[in-house]
Amino acid sequence: MPMPLIPDMAVFQRKFATLPLVTYQAGETVLSAASTTGQLLILKEGAVSVIKEGVEIARVTEPRERREGGRIVDFEWVGAQ
Repeated sequence: MPMPLIPDMAVFQRKFATLPLVTYQAGETVLSAASTTGQLLILKEGAVSVIKEGVEIARVTEPRERREGGRIVDFEWVGAQ
């Protein structure tokens, strides 16, 4: 049996709830090529496109959780390319 990605979801959710939330508008640039923020960016809802030289090369939509026995054991990225 694989080890759960997040062993204690309740602890994770409590810690996650304390993180700052930043909302971006449709079409707004989150990161530019070769830039860094020193932050971990987590997609909570919505979608994000990766655009290189004006062409969308990837798109990630809302994560969908996978459960086993009522526990979240992993996340799937719906629409990831």
